[in-house]
Amino acid sequence: MRRNLFFSAIIIMFAAGAQAQVTIGSLNDPQPFSILELESNSTRGMRLPQMTAAQREALNLGALVEPAKTKAMGLQIFNTTTGCVETWNGEVWISVCIPCTVTPPSQTSMVFSNTSSITAGDYPQFRFYRAAAGGEPLPDDAALEAGDYYISAFVNMYCESSRTQCTVSFANPVVTIPVTQGGGSWNAVKWVGAFWRDDQTGERIIASQSSGNWVAEIEDEDGAGSWLTLDGNGGYDPNIWTAAPGDAEDYQFPFNRVTRIQGSGNILFRIGAISKNTSADADYDTGNRPRYARVTVTVNSGAQSTIYCRQGESADYVFSPSDNFNGGTGSGGSRNLAVRFSPYNLTDRDLTESILSHATGINGGTFVDRPTKAGAFWQWGVDKSNAGTYAGNIRRAYHPSNPPGGIYGWDRDYIYPESNDTWNKFTGSDRLETCPQGWRRPTVGDTVSLHDTQTAGGSELMQSLFYTTFDSSSGNNLNINNHRYFGYYADGYFDRLPITVAVGYNGSGNSAVSASTVNVAMDGILYTNPNTGASLFIPAAGYRHDTEDGRLNGCGGVGRVWSSSAANENNGWLLDFDRSSSNQNKANHSDGFTVRCIREK
Repeated sequence: MRRNLFFSAIIIMFAAGAQAQVTIGSLNDPQPFSILELESNSTRGMRLPQMTAAQREALNLGALVEPAKTKAMGLQIFNTTTGCVETWNGEVWISVCIPCTVTPPSQTSMVFSNTSSITAGDYPQFRFYRAAAGGEPLPDDAALEAGDYYISAFVNMYCESSRTQCTVSFANPVVTIPVTQGGGSWNAVKWVGAFWRDDQTGERIIASQSSGNWVAEIEDEDGAGSWLTLDGNGGYDPNIWTAAPGDAEDYQFPFNRVTRIQGSGNILFRIGAISKNTSADADYDTGNRPRYARVTVTVNSGAQSTIYCRQGESADYVFSPSDNFNGGTGSGGSRNLAVRFSPYNLTDRDLTESILSHATGINGGTFVDRPTKAGAFWQWGVDKSNAGTYAGNIRRAYHPSNPPGGIYGWDRDYIYPESNDTWNKFTGSDRLETCPQGWRRPTVGDTVSLHDTQTAGGSELMQSLFYTTFDSSSGNNLNINNHRYFGYYADGYFDRLPITVAVGYNGSGNSAVSASTVNVAMDGILYTNPNTGASLFIPAAGYRHDTEDGRLNGCGGVGRVWSSSAANENNGWLLDFDRSSSNQNKANHSDGFTVRCIREK
């Protein structure tokens, strides 16, 4: 039997060599376009190689270089872990199980400017058809004349939304394509960054009101930007920008990598990561070093903004100890106190809509799961010596949005600090620390003495985040015009929910999502390193004011983040920013601010 199979295989090989085409399963000739055809007898099928996800990753196809990289494209397996057929496209494994649930475009009319030079290719987010069913889409160079068309949106993989009839007319405005996402105009409120965890690659949606022509382009596409891709469509989630959108990771990208897109009117496009981050580095808390890239958006052929992209949730430097000061106080010296910040604010896992405050244990805080989420508000961390049963208040977490008014008991004696308290008053900072084990709050000078003025040379906060440093004793406010940017941040959460007005006193409009919940997220400030592209986003969560019974103030427009250094007997040092400035400041210990932890060295 084995000899018969052997000779049969030899015959097939000779036949293939002679005809260059083969049919297996029948005597029928293959189609002209086929090199190999398999015909079933209705009782058998073709079985692809079976591999687990771990076995697939062990192939390490991402490490291939040319010509092997190109030759590996098209490799197929059946992934027994996911139960899906997968194909290697040269960069990532593409699964046929990715959902293609989409809705047709909502537009029923488009208004073009009075010109005959408009072509189908000018609007890459749509395909244009002459007929509702059947037929090929118009080529990109096909002129669009006034009349009726059917349009459909480009969709992930080879899916396509059903066609919707559209009437094209000519008038004064340039093409009008509605954008339902909230928020201000691009010139007023920009998207400053985008974020993915190591294991995330899904869409991040950039949407803003604008006018005229615009272009989005990946910087350094062969280097730092090589892990990014763009798509000139607003996404395929039918529930996008509602109270219950789908998961961004369920909405991936087409096979072909795109590095430049353009449009007209409102800005609407997607950014995605083409692969997971596997930049292994034992010095980082998740084992991977974050990677960075940039997308530039040019509006009206002039005004340009940068979207700073980051993949990786490990704590990382914005400026590292090897970076020099860049002007200002301390110019010329090294940043020996620079530290690595978590990308997430701190909260208490027990906070819910019904539990508005909770006494957190030592090192008992936990991180939120998105960079834009506010987390909890915390007082500086010191109780009076006669606190007694209220000692837990030195580490009490407060709800980020509820109640927006005063909190009963906020102004009682046991919450206020004792004179001359420092972080190390209670035999080491662990008595006060709410950051998880292995993390701590940053310093603005030491934690064992009071210092009412502080230079950049002694501040972890300033050395780590500020491109241009200054001496806080001078009372300077550093304008946000030098590698600090205020705006929206696309993290797969903030960019998918309706943007609305922040709650509380002086809450900013078009600045928050899930505004009245424990998961409230805000716009905020992005600190960047122009040399490396490294970036860190901190939401403008506002604060709870000590003289107003903990009333919520400034949400969506102000951010205040505690350090562990004391300025005097009543005040602690903090990072303080708003829409126009960023500085190192001090405030009453009993104010409620957010906490951003740093990784212990």
